[in-house]
Amino acid sequence: MIQHMIGFLGAGNMAEALIRGLIETNKCGGSSLLASDINEIRLAHMSKTYGISTQPGNLALTEAAEVLLLAVKPQQVAEVLGEIRSGLDPQRHTLISIAAGIPTAFIEQQAQCPLKVVRVMPNTPARLKAGAAAFCLGQYAGEAEILLTHLLFETVGIVVQVKESLLNAVTALSGSGPAYIFKLCEMMTAAGLKMGLPADVADDLARQTILGAARMLTETGKSAEELRQAVTSPGGTTQAALEYLGNSDFEQVFQAALLAARDRAQSLMPIVKKGNGK
Repeated sequence: MIQHMIGFLGAGNMAEALIRGLIETNKCGGSSLLASDINEIRLAHMSKTYGISTQPGNLALTEAAEVLLLAVKPQQVAEVLGEIRSGLDPQRHTLISIAAGIPTAFIEQQAQCPLKVVRVMPNTPARLKAGAAAFCLGQYAGEAEILLTHLLFETVGIVVQVKESLLNAVTALSGSGPAYIFKLCEMMTAAGLKMGLPADVADDLARQTILGAARMLTETGKSAEELRQAVTSPGGTTQAALEYLGNSDFEQVFQAALLAARDRAQSLMPIVKKGNGK
Protein backbone atom coordinates (compact mmCIF):
# COMPACT_ATOMS: atom_id res chain seq x y z
CA MET A 1 0.00 0.00 0.00
CA ILE A 2 0.97 3.62 -0.52
CA GLN A 3 1.87 5.12 2.85
CA HIS A 4 0.94 8.71 2.09
CA MET A 5 -2.06 10.96 2.33
CA ILE A 6 -2.97 11.72 -1.28
CA GLY A 7 -4.88 14.87 -2.08
CA PHE A 8 -6.61 15.41 -5.42
CA LEU A 9 -6.76 19.05 -6.45
CA GLY A 10 -9.75 18.63 -8.72
CA ALA A 11 -12.28 15.81 -8.64
CA GLY A 12 -13.06 15.26 -12.32
CA ASN A 13 -13.25 12.04 -14.30
CA MET A 14 -9.53 11.25 -14.33
CA ALA A 15 -9.22 11.92 -10.60
CA GLU A 16 -12.17 9.60 -10.02
CA ALA A 17 -10.59 6.90 -12.17
CA LEU A 18 -7.40 7.06 -10.10
CA ILE A 19 -9.28 7.08 -6.79
CA ARG A 20 -11.33 4.07 -7.88
CA GLY A 21 -8.19 2.27 -9.08
CA LEU A 22 -6.30 2.92 -5.86
CA ILE A 23 -9.16 1.65 -3.71
CA GLU A 24 -10.05 -1.38 -5.85
CA THR A 25 -6.42 -2.52 -6.05
CA ASN A 26 -5.95 -1.98 -2.30
CA LYS A 27 -3.11 0.48 -2.88
CA CYS A 28 -4.93 3.00 -0.66
CA GLY A 29 -7.92 3.05 1.61
CA GLY A 30 -10.50 5.79 1.36
CA SER A 31 -9.21 7.25 4.62
CA SER A 32 -5.90 8.07 2.89
CA LEU A 33 -7.52 9.97 0.05
CA LEU A 34 -8.71 13.58 -0.06
CA ALA A 35 -10.28 15.69 -2.79
CA SER A 36 -11.05 19.35 -3.34
CA ASP A 37 -13.15 20.91 -6.08
CA ILE A 38 -15.24 24.03 -6.67
CA ASN A 39 -18.18 21.75 -7.56
CA GLU A 40 -19.84 20.77 -4.29
CA ILE A 41 -22.09 18.23 -6.02
CA ARG A 42 -19.01 16.52 -7.40
CA LEU A 43 -17.41 16.40 -3.96
CA ALA A 44 -20.57 14.92 -2.46
CA HIS A 45 -20.52 12.20 -5.12
CA MET A 46 -16.87 11.35 -4.40
CA SER A 47 -17.45 11.21 -0.65
CA LYS A 48 -20.56 9.04 -0.93
CA THR A 49 -19.18 6.69 -3.59
CA TYR A 50 -15.64 6.14 -2.32
CA GLY A 51 -15.75 7.14 1.34
CA ILE A 52 -13.01 9.73 0.96
CA SER A 53 -12.70 13.04 2.78
CA THR A 54 -13.34 16.22 0.83
CA GLN A 55 -12.26 19.82 1.26
CA PRO A 56 -13.88 22.86 -0.33
CA GLY A 57 -10.54 24.70 -0.28
CA ASN A 58 -7.30 23.77 -2.03
CA LEU A 59 -5.05 25.17 0.70
CA ALA A 60 -6.70 23.09 3.42
CA LEU A 61 -6.25 19.98 1.30
CA THR A 62 -2.59 20.84 0.70
CA GLU A 63 -1.94 21.17 4.42
CA ALA A 64 -3.55 17.77 5.06
CA ALA A 65 -1.91 15.78 2.24
CA GLU A 66 1.64 14.75 1.34
CA VAL A 67 1.13 13.77 -2.30
CA LEU A 68 -0.78 16.37 -4.33
CA LEU A 69 -2.42 15.20 -7.54
CA LEU A 70 -3.05 18.27 -9.68
CA ALA A 71 -6.10 17.34 -11.75
CA VAL A 72 -7.51 20.65 -12.96
CA LYS A 73 -7.81 22.16 -16.42
CA PRO A 74 -4.57 23.64 -17.79
CA GLN A 75 -5.90 27.19 -17.66
CA GLN A 76 -6.60 26.77 -13.93
CA VAL A 77 -3.13 25.58 -12.95
CA ALA A 78 -1.57 28.97 -12.17
CA GLU A 79 -4.57 30.00 -10.07
CA VAL A 80 -4.60 26.77 -8.05
CA LEU A 81 -0.85 26.88 -7.47
CA GLY A 82 -1.23 30.45 -6.27
CA GLU A 83 -3.87 29.33 -3.78
CA ILE A 84 -1.72 26.55 -2.30
CA ARG A 85 1.71 28.22 -2.51
CA SER A 86 1.84 29.23 1.15
CA GLY A 87 1.12 25.65 2.23
CA LEU A 88 3.71 23.94 0.07
CA ASP A 89 6.62 22.31 1.88
CA PRO A 90 9.32 20.91 -0.45
CA GLN A 91 10.49 18.56 2.30
CA ARG A 92 7.01 17.10 2.69
CA HIS A 93 5.15 17.46 -0.60
CA THR A 94 5.32 15.82 -4.00
CA LEU A 95 3.11 17.26 -6.72
CA ILE A 96 1.98 15.06 -9.60
CA SER A 97 0.31 16.97 -12.42
CA ILE A 98 -2.01 15.53 -15.06
CA ALA A 99 -2.82 18.98 -16.46
CA ALA A 100 -2.21 18.62 -20.19
CA GLY A 101 0.59 20.69 -21.67
CA ILE A 102 1.86 22.28 -18.46
CA PRO A 103 5.67 21.89 -18.14
CA THR A 104 7.28 20.91 -14.86
CA ALA A 105 9.34 24.11 -14.95
CA PHE A 106 6.17 26.21 -15.03
CA ILE A 107 4.82 24.41 -11.96
CA GLU A 108 8.13 24.82 -10.14
CA GLN A 109 8.17 28.54 -10.92
CA GLN A 110 4.61 29.00 -9.71
CA ALA A 111 5.35 27.02 -6.53
CA GLN A 112 8.30 29.30 -5.76
CA CYS A 113 10.14 26.53 -3.93
CA PRO A 114 12.20 23.41 -4.85
CA LEU A 115 9.09 21.26 -5.10
CA LYS A 116 9.30 17.65 -6.31
CA VAL A 117 7.15 17.64 -9.47
CA VAL A 118 6.07 14.84 -11.79
CA ARG A 119 4.18 15.50 -15.02
CA VAL A 120 1.93 12.71 -16.32
CA MET A 121 -0.01 12.34 -19.56
CA PRO A 122 -2.75 9.72 -18.98
CA ASN A 123 -5.66 8.87 -21.27
CA THR A 124 -9.36 8.23 -20.83
CA PRO A 125 -9.33 4.39 -20.91
CA ALA A 126 -7.91 4.73 -17.38
CA ARG A 127 -11.58 4.80 -16.39
CA LEU A 128 -11.70 1.10 -17.34
CA LYS A 129 -8.23 0.30 -15.94
CA ALA A 130 -6.99 0.13 -19.53
CA GLY A 131 -5.11 3.42 -19.57
CA ALA A 132 -1.73 4.33 -21.01
CA ALA A 133 0.24 6.96 -19.11
CA ALA A 134 3.67 8.48 -19.69
CA PHE A 135 5.50 10.64 -17.17
CA CYS A 136 8.59 12.75 -16.71
CA LEU A 137 10.33 14.21 -13.67
CA GLY A 138 10.88 17.80 -12.70
CA GLN A 139 14.37 18.91 -11.69
CA TYR A 140 13.89 18.14 -7.98
CA ALA A 141 12.20 14.72 -8.33
CA GLY A 142 14.04 11.40 -8.20
CA GLU A 143 13.78 7.66 -7.70
CA ALA A 144 11.18 7.87 -4.94
CA GLU A 145 8.89 9.85 -7.22
CA ILE A 146 9.39 7.35 -10.06
CA LEU A 147 8.26 4.53 -7.77
CA LEU A 148 5.33 6.55 -6.47
CA THR A 149 4.14 7.41 -9.99
CA HIS A 150 4.26 3.77 -11.03
CA LEU A 151 2.33 2.71 -7.95
CA LEU A 152 -0.37 5.30 -8.61
CA PHE A 153 -0.90 4.89 -12.32
CA GLU A 154 -0.42 1.14 -12.60
CA THR A 155 -3.76 0.89 -10.80
CA VAL A 156 -5.44 2.10 -14.01
CA GLY A 157 -3.20 0.77 -16.81
CA ILE A 158 0.40 0.85 -18.01
CA VAL A 159 3.01 3.50 -17.15
CA VAL A 160 6.18 4.51 -18.98
CA GLN A 161 8.81 7.16 -18.28
CA VAL A 162 9.95 9.51 -21.06
CA LYS A 163 11.91 12.72 -21.45
CA GLU A 164 9.75 15.80 -20.99
CA SER A 165 10.57 16.90 -24.54
CA LEU A 166 8.62 13.84 -25.74
CA LEU A 167 5.44 14.38 -23.74
CA ASN A 168 3.78 16.34 -26.53
CA ALA A 169 4.37 13.34 -28.78
CA VAL A 170 2.79 11.16 -26.10
CA THR A 171 -0.18 13.52 -26.06
CA ALA A 172 -0.57 13.08 -29.82
CA LEU A 173 -0.16 9.29 -29.74
CA SER A 174 -1.90 7.97 -26.65
CA GLY A 175 -3.47 11.03 -25.03
CA SER A 176 -5.57 11.80 -28.11
CA GLY A 177 -5.28 8.23 -29.40
CA PRO A 178 -8.66 6.88 -28.20
CA ALA A 179 -10.39 9.45 -30.41
CA TYR A 180 -8.65 8.01 -33.48
CA ILE A 181 -9.98 4.55 -32.67
CA PHE A 182 -13.47 5.95 -32.10
CA LYS A 183 -13.25 7.68 -35.49
CA LEU A 184 -12.13 4.42 -37.09
CA CYS A 185 -15.16 2.70 -35.57
CA GLU A 186 -17.42 5.41 -37.00
CA MET A 187 -15.87 4.98 -40.44
CA MET A 188 -16.12 1.18 -40.37
CA THR A 189 -19.76 1.40 -39.34
CA ALA A 190 -20.49 3.94 -42.10
CA ALA A 191 -18.83 1.68 -44.67
CA GLY A 192 -20.96 -1.23 -43.47
CA LEU A 193 -24.09 0.86 -43.92
CA LYS A 194 -23.00 1.86 -47.42
CA MET A 195 -22.60 -1.82 -48.30
CA GLY A 196 -26.12 -2.54 -47.13
CA LEU A 197 -25.71 -3.80 -43.55
CA PRO A 198 -28.34 -2.75 -41.00
CA ALA A 199 -27.11 0.03 -38.71
CA ASP A 200 -27.11 -2.09 -35.54
CA VAL A 201 -25.31 -4.96 -37.26
CA ALA A 202 -22.62 -2.69 -38.72
CA ASP A 203 -22.11 -1.01 -35.35
CA ASP A 204 -21.90 -4.28 -33.41
CA LEU A 205 -19.45 -5.81 -35.88
CA ALA A 206 -17.21 -2.72 -35.93
CA ARG A 207 -17.09 -2.46 -32.13
CA GLN A 208 -16.36 -6.16 -31.62
CA THR A 209 -13.73 -6.21 -34.36
CA ILE A 210 -11.82 -3.38 -32.69
CA LEU A 211 -12.15 -5.05 -29.29
CA GLY A 212 -10.95 -8.39 -30.65
CA ALA A 213 -8.01 -6.83 -32.47
CA ALA A 214 -6.99 -4.92 -29.35
CA ARG A 215 -7.07 -8.11 -27.29
CA MET A 216 -4.93 -9.91 -29.86
CA LEU A 217 -2.39 -7.09 -29.67
CA THR A 218 -2.22 -7.22 -25.88
CA GLU A 219 -2.64 -10.94 -25.24
CA THR A 220 -0.79 -12.82 -28.01
CA GLY A 221 2.63 -11.26 -27.49
CA LYS A 222 2.94 -10.75 -31.25
CA SER A 223 3.71 -7.46 -32.93
CA ALA A 224 1.11 -5.51 -34.86
CA GLU A 225 3.02 -6.29 -38.06
CA GLU A 226 2.98 -10.04 -37.37
CA LEU A 227 -0.74 -10.02 -36.65
CA ARG A 228 -1.48 -7.99 -39.77
CA GLN A 229 0.54 -10.35 -41.94
CA ALA A 230 -1.20 -13.39 -40.41
CA VAL A 231 -4.65 -12.13 -41.44
CA THR A 232 -3.55 -10.92 -44.89
CA SER A 233 -3.76 -13.78 -47.40
CA PRO A 234 -2.03 -13.20 -50.75
CA GLY A 235 -4.56 -12.02 -53.30
CA GLY A 236 -7.33 -11.96 -50.68
CA THR A 237 -9.83 -9.40 -49.49
CA THR A 238 -7.66 -8.00 -46.71
CA GLN A 239 -4.77 -7.48 -49.08
CA ALA A 240 -7.06 -5.64 -51.49
CA ALA A 241 -8.14 -3.23 -48.75
CA LEU A 242 -4.61 -2.68 -47.42
CA GLU A 243 -3.22 -2.07 -50.90
CA TYR A 244 -5.91 0.56 -51.47
CA LEU A 245 -4.96 2.27 -48.21
CA GLY A 246 -1.32 2.17 -49.23
CA ASN A 247 -2.02 3.67 -52.63
CA SER A 248 -4.03 6.48 -51.04
CA ASP A 249 -1.14 7.62 -48.80
CA PHE A 250 -3.20 6.71 -45.71
CA GLU A 251 -0.10 6.11 -43.58
CA GLN A 252 1.44 9.45 -44.46
CA VAL A 253 -1.82 11.28 -43.81
CA PHE A 254 -2.25 9.56 -40.45
CA GLN A 255 1.31 10.38 -39.39
CA ALA A 256 0.76 13.99 -40.44
CA ALA A 257 -2.39 14.09 -38.31
CA LEU A 258 -0.44 13.00 -35.22
CA LEU A 259 2.25 15.56 -35.95
CA ALA A 260 -0.48 18.21 -36.09
CA ALA A 261 -1.72 17.07 -32.67
CA ARG A 262 1.83 17.19 -31.27
CA ASP A 263 2.42 20.68 -32.68
CA ARG A 264 -0.90 21.89 -31.27
CA ALA A 265 0.08 20.61 -27.83
CA GLN A 266 3.37 22.47 -28.14
CA SER A 267 1.61 25.72 -29.07
CA LEU A 268 -0.64 25.54 -26.00
CA MET A 269 2.21 25.30 -23.51
CA PRO A 270 2.63 28.33 -21.22
CA ILE A 271 5.84 30.31 -21.51
CA VAL A 272 8.43 29.34 -18.91
CA LYS A 273 10.57 32.21 -17.70
CA LYS A 274 14.32 31.77 -17.94
CA GLY A 275 16.55 31.47 -14.93
CA ASN A 276 14.85 28.65 -13.02
CA GLY A 277 17.78 26.26 -13.45
CA LYS A 278 16.13 23.96 -15.94
